[in-house]
Amino acid sequence: METIEETTILLIPSTTFRRLVDTHPAVAMDLFGHFARRLRSFTELVEQISMQTVQQRVARYLYLASREEGHTTPEGVVVNRSITLQDLAALVGSVREVVSRTLHIMETDGLVEVRRKEIVIRDVAGLAILHRGAGSGGRRRHSRLLAPYPQHRRLVLRVKLPREASAFEFGVKQ
Repeated sequence: METIEETTILLIPSTTFRRLVDTHPAVAMDLFGHFARRLRSFTELVEQISMQTVQQRVARYLYLASREEGHTTPEGVVVNRSITLQDLAALVGSVREVVSRTLHIMETDGLVEVRRKEIVIRDVAGLAILHRGAGSGGRRRHSRLLAPYPQHRRLVLRVKLPREASAFEFGVKQ
């Protein structure tokens, strides 16, 4: 398994986990909420893949990245490239070659400039129109699955233990 950044993994034996959930129902509710969000995200990804072109999905990712991570310069909105083209292709449900070709077309059209460590968004409004699709009027729901947030590039499961619960009570090493 490969991670994008340094990661700590905790393995909990199933009997210990069941005891935790049995004695602290709030933990189970947090888990249900997490898995419901993941399922909703996957459902929206399937919808995007079936209803949008690769160009629209890449445009959407870049548009959201420009809003969330970008900083404005005289050249445009600069977004640091924190993922590879292969990772971007996986996020938008495509392959590296198609994403590379799509970025080249966007570059030729003056929407973006792809650099080694960053992407300059030259036309944010153009990306917004492109990601919504010609004629859609922007009515599509916006999924956050492809948003450029680090928590969407990896599985993060945070469970709040009740104050009275001790990790040692469940046999978990800290």
